[in-house]
Amino acid sequence: MDLSLAEQLATIFKTEYLYLPSAEKISALQGQWYLDSYRTSVVTWLQQISCILELDEQTLSLACNLCDRMLCVQRFDASKILHLAQSCLLLAAKLTETEIPSVFEFVEVCRLGDSQSIVEMESFVLRVLNWKVSSSCTAIHVARLLARLLGMNLKAYALKKVYSEIRRLEASSMHVGIPSSSLGIETFLSVLLNGFSLVCASDVRAIESALKECGVEFCADSVAGLHVNRALRTDNCASQAKRRKIEQKIPDIDNSGCRNDEFDSRSESNCDSPVSIRFGSN
Repeated sequence: MDLSLAEQLATIFKTEYLYLPSAEKISALQGQWYLDSYRTSVVTWLQQISCILELDEQTLSLACNLCDRMLCVQRFDASKILHLAQSCLLLAAKLTETEIPSVFEFVEVCRLGDSQSIVEMESFVLRVLNWKVSSSCTAIHVARLLARLLGMNLKAYALKKVYSEIRRLEASSMHVGIPSSSLGIETFLSVLLNGFSLVCASDVRAIESALKECGVEFCADSVAGLHVNRALRTDNCASQAKRRKIEQKIPDIDNSGCRNDEFDSRSESNCDSPVSIRFGSN
């Protein structure tokens, strides 16, 4: 295991509380209306702007984090929240992107105010958050770090699935305030263990060991639980397939003595149903 990567994860677990928004504080400052409906619109808008500017997944994740944290400590009129989101996205891009879009590009794409107003809001965000804007404390970064820690060269479609699921969860107000380590690691492992045949029992033991060394016992326990769940579902599917083959060779005989070749499949479980993600606590 790469000790430098393990140390990076361990550091994130110890310091991420400094970068967590609070759903309770947002509710108190902005009213429940923001969490119930308006936040979804803000995140959707940020996703659209990120797509147009071709920004990285982590940039979007960090922008949502910064926006939520600002709303925890500062009240904004509804008409100004998109202006805040715009500046948070620009700030996030400066921290994560190798090719940073110019302020003028943001003005042209977002069509919210001028360059001066964007820069002024960006400075305001930095002052209010006391410059605590780490790009490492996002669920996307944690998931990427975990993949490197485990030495997994995941294919593009697998990572795309992980990022898509993290985006979906981050867009939900229910997950505001969830530690990035929990969101990133357990989403990554849930997709990996239940959606793709990329790991075996020895891989699972290696994952558990790596997470325990980083000091996240709750995630290590989740790995074992997810793997057992997948194994049970796989055995169940195999048993059903074997039973169907036998039944096809020996059709049922109903009470009237007539052959009945139709089999009731309503009781069969859905082998592709997703496993719910359990978030632990630090």
